[in-house]
Amino acid sequence: MSNDVRSKRIQIIVEKAKSDATFKAKLLADAKSALKDSLHIAIPNNADITVLEETPTHLYLVLPIDLDDIELSEQDEKHVTAGVNPIQIGSADNAF
Repeated sequence: MSNDVRSKRIQIIVEKAKSDATFKAKLLADAKSALKDSLHIAIPNNADITVLEETPTHLYLVLPIDLDDIELSEQDEKHVTAGVNPIQIGSADNAF
């Protein structure tokens, strides 16, 4: 997935959290359920997602994944060879 697509999906999540207090509360408490139920974004059971809310005195800096540090399984190597991104979460239609 391109960075542009991921950025747009993150923007949608952030905007929904700003406009829907119930979604925001659920997102902070149980992100997988909130994303699946409200936006139909499925996060696999073997993947974790953490949602943090910045405050005026506590900011977060997220470093992107370094693909050179990832060891791929034989199945993932076959996917890469076939042109499939093994890091992609969810299906092609609703991947994060």
